[in-house]
Amino acid sequence: MKETLHQFNIITHITFGSLAILMGFWPIVSGKGKKIHNLSGRIYLYCVSVVLLTALCGALFFEFRPFLFLLTVMVFYTSFVGYRTLKLKGRRPMFIDAFVQFLGLITVLAYFFIFDIDKASMSKPVVYFTSVILMVHVLYDFGKYFYSTEYLRKSWLNDHIIRIISSFGGLICAAAGNVLDKSLQPYSQLVPSMIGYLLIAYFIYKYRYYLKPKR
Repeated sequence: MKETLHQFNIITHITFGSLAILMGFWPIVSGKGKKIHNLSGRIYLYCVSVVLLTALCGALFFEFRPFLFLLTVMVFYTSFVGYRTLKLKGRRPMFIDAFVQFLGLITVLAYFFIFDIDKASMSKPVVYFTSVILMVHVLYDFGKYFYSTEYLRKSWLNDHIIRIISSFGGLICAAAGNVLDKSLQPYSQLVPSMIGYLLIAYFIYKYRYYLKPKR
């Protein structure tokens, strides 16, 4: 019975992870504010939430794989913050935001101080890179309680772009790490990350005038 539930959990995890990759593609290529952009973005967040839930179930009841759990938390964290940034649009974080920030902080600290990084299923460069990136995201978000309202108002769109593309890149990295041959590591994870950063730079440049006052 336990093995059956384990397999069901894995299938659900993979199914919604694949659907999230499909849905995550559309907000990137579609026009900002259009119906397909908003709808696919919401579906993407729902799918990523199921991916996190199944990862949590797997960790608690079946087989705990620390790095994949860390990567799943990072994907959920960045997608959630990207969605919330769009909703807040320059306002201070709320209780739900603080709760998710705390989840991200606890996860990355546990990975640094409790789990044995040398025993991770991925290559060390990928493990350290992912850990540091999640920590940077979390620390930046804690700063939102102290940044000026003017800064938050001017930076929310860039924040949204960075988080959503980071989330999608993390999802691709997770898929590549499990599907592609291990001999391709760390490049199978690092290359999608580099492409993601190029996309972030492109979209930030593309929408650089969006929040400026109209004359």
